[in-house]
Amino acid sequence: MLKKTGIKLKTVFILAVFLVICKGLNAQCDNNLRREAYKLIEGGTYIRDFKVSLNESKPKKPATDEKSIILSKGNRYRFVIIKDPMREGEPVLRVFDQHTEYATNLTAGNNSAQAFDFICTNTQVYSLSVHFQNGKDGCCILMLGLMGGH
Repeated sequence: MLKKTGIKLKTVFILAVFLVICKGLNAQCDNNLRREAYKLIEGGTYIRDFKVSLNESKPKKPATDEKSIILSKGNRYRFVIIKDPMREGEPVLRVFDQHTEYATNLTAGNNSAQAFDFICTNTQVYSLSVHFQNGKDGCCILMLGLMGGH
């Protein structure tokens, strides 16, 4: 009887350690990335950030996380998107409204840039859409900073 109890205790202990490790890995996609993103808006004013975590999905129709935000005419905003290096997905950010896509972090070579500036020409609600290239599993921090007028 004691032998079975000892095995159960070891199993519970191993599971507890595993859960703590998994929680720690998920924290990588939070505070460390947030600090890294914040460095890229140095000289500007932090507005807000979003954590985006998506599981693997279909490559041709990847899972997407959308947010809405009001941006004001005449301001230069910086979008920073830092990916979790422990996960495979490369984040793609699109800034758009009902009619137009205004900006993306995709470069001409189809790579994702960590930051880009956007000069707002209309005060309105903009949609921010994040997905991971080819539907890969990914996590990132999307941070928005106000860098002043243009």
